[in-house]
Amino acid sequence: MPNFQFNKLPEQNNSVTESPDSQKMAQQLESLKRSHSQRHQLTSLEIWALVSTMDNFIPGFWSRFMVNRQEAFKEFLEQKKSKGS
Repeated sequence: MPNFQFNKLPEQNNSVTESPDSQKMAQQLESLKRSHSQRHQLTSLEIWALVSTMDNFIPGFWSRFMVNRQEAFKEFLEQKKSKGS
């Protein structure tokens, strides 16, 4: 993934009032951040509900899933390492 570096803008004098467009953009950005956080929390809740439900039907489901996931990840890393050599 590319690593972009941007020059920071010089500090602006706080006595200058922000334009209405700038304020609106800041509000929209804050709304977007809040929405992203809420979506992340909702996704976490949905995952927890699925795991809890599956553990009720198949006791130990989550722990077996995590063991399988760990093994699959190790295999993936080994394959990636062998392709890179």
